[in-house]
Amino acid sequence: MISIEMTLFLIGGDAEAGALVEGGIEVLARRQAKEALPLVAGTVKRKKKKVADAVAPEPRRARAEARRQANRRATGSDGMKRCEYCGTEVRDGAGAPNSREFDHVVPWSRGGGSGPDNITVSCRTCNRSKGAKTTK
Repeated sequence: MISIEMTLFLIGGDAEAGALVEGGIEVLARRQAKEALPLVAGTVKRKKKKVADAVAPEPRRARAEARRQANRRATGSDGMKRCEYCGTEVRDGAGAPNSREFDHVVPWSRGGGSGPDNITVSCRTCNRSKGAKTTK
């Protein structure tokens, strides 16, 4: 499927914003006039999926259930939560080097999801130093 993303360039015109056109030609009308202006510039983009097959993307932030499961896995027999990378005790407060953060094991930028199997508890230091790297 090929879609054409159009951007309208007008000097002194009062047109609506550009449009995403899928097949055919779309014409924009001026807000207060009856005449129409053709779209004059655009780029061609190839899509891998049909629009009908598109699914809303998973949110980047881990949902409550994924965070609960990560907390359960990180809680040791002594009842303390520990970083799953370095083993230091993590605290619930923000900003400290050992504060608890939820991390994507496979980074979001590399296609990792926000499901319970990809979310883990880490200390701030490990999470920030890991960045977009994988642990595998």
